[in-house]
Amino acid sequence: MVAGNGGARRVRELESFVSWLRGGRTQEECGGRGFRKRVAWCWQVEPLMELPATRRHVLMADGTYISHGHCLLVLMDGVTGEVVRFRWCAHETIAACRALFHGVPAPDVLAGDGMRGMETAARAEWPDTRLQRCLVHVQRDTRRDLTMHPGSQAVFSQVGFLWLVTYFFRVSAWSVLLVIGCGFPCRT
Repeated sequence: MVAGNGGARRVRELESFVSWLRGGRTQEECGGRGFRKRVAWCWQVEPLMELPATRRHVLMADGTYISHGHCLLVLMDGVTGEVVRFRWCAHETIAACRALFHGVPAPDVLAGDGMRGMETAARAEWPDTRLQRCLVHVQRDTRRDLTMHPGSQAVFSQVGFLWLVTYFFRVSAWSVLLVIGCGFPCRT
């Protein structure tokens, strides 16, 4: 009877944790320190996602680094924004990206940040999929390289910098229309 009550308690704690994750309430509104203590074990539960059965037109893949050396790789539908699959790893390696892609039906187009490991893994798992460099990353990298770490002594005026940013936003908007709306071929 004690074990049954403990199991029911765990289910309630997990439901409370998931409700907090999906809702708009703060941890303080849920009970503060007591809430954090009750649901601490929930962070160790890895959600299981079924492999997608349908082929997607556009998938987007990217990794984000979180404290303590963790990286979250995410694969999402480029049209709906739905998360198709995710994977925790230490770094965005070829092996981690292959594990993320493995078993997922090949999309027509994969948009990514241009990391070589992701491109290599995509070519190995989905040889016929076209690769598109995410233009948000292109714009961010270009801005960083030209303004914060210039490779030459050339100095851009404010007008030149604004033109460059405007250009990349226009290219980004057109590229989205071309890739998703019209089906024009992407960079391979």
